[in-house]
Amino acid sequence: MGWGGRLRFILTMKSWVNMMNEEMLLTNIYVRSRVFSGLVHSACGLSCWCFSVTGEKLFFSTCPDEQEFLLFLRSSGCLDYATGEQVRRDRPVILSDSIGLIWGAEYMWKNGAPEELIMIGPIFNSSSSFRSIETALHRQTLSQQARNMLLEKMKKIPVLSMANFGQYVQMLHYMLFQEEIQRQEFQFQTVIEDGKNIYRHLGDELDVDGSWDSTNVERIHMTEETLLQMIREGNLEYKNVLDRLTGLELPAQFPVEGQFRRLKNALVIFCGQCTRAAIQGGMPQQTAFAMETEHCDRLERAATMTDLLTVNRRMMEDYIRKVHDLRATPDVSKPVQQCCDYIRRHILQPLELSQIARHVGYSEYYLSKRFYREMGIRVVDFIKDERINLAKIWLVTTSKSVDEISETLQFNSRNYFGKVFCEKVGMTPSAYRKQLRAQEEENQ
Repeated sequence: MGWGGRLRFILTMKSWVNMMNEEMLLTNIYVRSRVFSGLVHSACGLSCWCFSVTGEKLFFSTCPDEQEFLLFLRSSGCLDYATGEQVRRDRPVILSDSIGLIWGAEYMWKNGAPEELIMIGPIFNSSSSFRSIETALHRQTLSQQARNMLLEKMKKIPVLSMANFGQYVQMLHYMLFQEEIQRQEFQFQTVIEDGKNIYRHLGDELDVDGSWDSTNVERIHMTEETLLQMIREGNLEYKNVLDRLTGLELPAQFPVEGQFRRLKNALVIFCGQCTRAAIQGGMPQQTAFAMETEHCDRLERAATMTDLLTVNRRMMEDYIRKVHDLRATPDVSKPVQQCCDYIRRHILQPLELSQIARHVGYSEYYLSKRFYREMGIRVVDFIKDERINLAKIWLVTTSKSVDEISETLQFNSRNYFGKVFCEKVGMTPSAYRKQLRAQEEENQ
C-alpha cells in the first residue's frame, strides 16, 4: 500500500473512530436521560417528556396522565414557543401557560444540530395556583363531571418553588451537555397567547379573590430590602446570600400582555432605590445618578423577559461592585477588607475568629489588633452589628418570629439575641418591630 493509500486508510479510521465516539456519547445521553427521568419523577413526581425537534412527535414521557397534559402543552402554545425560532437551542427555556402550569425545556444535540426536545413539568409554583384554577373552572360552561376530572388531574401536579424547579432545569442541562449553567442564563417565555385556552389568566401572586398574596408580598419586600442593604455594603457575594435568604432566583410569574410593561416600570423604580442605596453606601451623587440614567435606558430597551432579567442582574452587580470598590479605601488595609467581606458572605453561618484569620492568612492575635486599629471595633462586635442590621430588616419586612431570626442569625438563644439587639438598638426586637410597623401604618 502506497503513502496515498495509507493516508486515506488513516483518515477513514479516524473518521470511523470519531463517528463511533459520537454514537457512544449519544447512547450515553439517551441512557442518562432515561435515568434522569426516573430520578426526578421518583423524587417529586416531576414528569419528563421527549419530543422530536419540531415538537410534532412525542417519543416518551413519564407523565401518568400523558394525553391530558399533552393537550394542555400543545393548546397553550408552550410547545410551539419552545420549538420557535426565538428560542436559543443551547440554553434552557422556562415556559408558562395561562392557567399557571410551568415547564422547562432544552434540546438534545447530534452532529452539531438539535436532535430532540426534552421537557420537564408541569409544576405549580404555589398552592394558590391550584385555587386559581379551581375558581376559573367554576366560571366555565363545563359539566360537573368534566370539571371534577380536570381538578383530580391537577391535584397530581407537583408544587415546587421556582428556585427548586430551577435546580432541576440546571440538572437537565448538565445531563445533556456535561456543563454547569447559572439560572440567570435561562430563557423565559415572554408572551402567552390566551386565545386557545378556555381559562382566564390569574396571576400566581394573587389570591382567589383577586387580592395580593401576603406571603409573596412579604417575600418580595424582604428581598428588595436585603438587596438594597447589600448595595450599601458593596457585598460581592449577594447571589449566594440571596439563595439562602429567599430562594428567589426565577420569576414567580411570567408576563402576559400588559404585565411586561408593569414589570419594567417596577424595575425602573427599583433602579432609583438602588441609586439611593449606593449613595448611602458612599457613592458620589453624580456617579450614582449617571448610573441610574444608563441602567434605566437599558431597561427601557429590553424587549424580552430574558433581556429584562439580564439587565436587572447586571444593574445590581454594577452598583454593588462600584460601592465595594469605593469602600475598599486606602484607609482600610486589604486584609481587614477581606475580613469584612468574608464576614458578610458567611453572615448566616457560624463564624469563628480562627476561621476568619485562616482565610485572611494572619494569626488571630495580629488580625484582631489590626482590625481594631483600622475599624475602631472588635471583630466579634462587627459580626454582631452585621447580624443585627439584617435582623432589623427581617423584623420589619417579614413575619418571621424572633426565635426564627435568632436561630438563623446564629445567636445562641432568644434571650442572648434580645440582649445584643437591645444594646445595639435601644429596644427589644418585638418593640422595634411594633414601632416600625406602626410608623409605616401612619405613613400610609
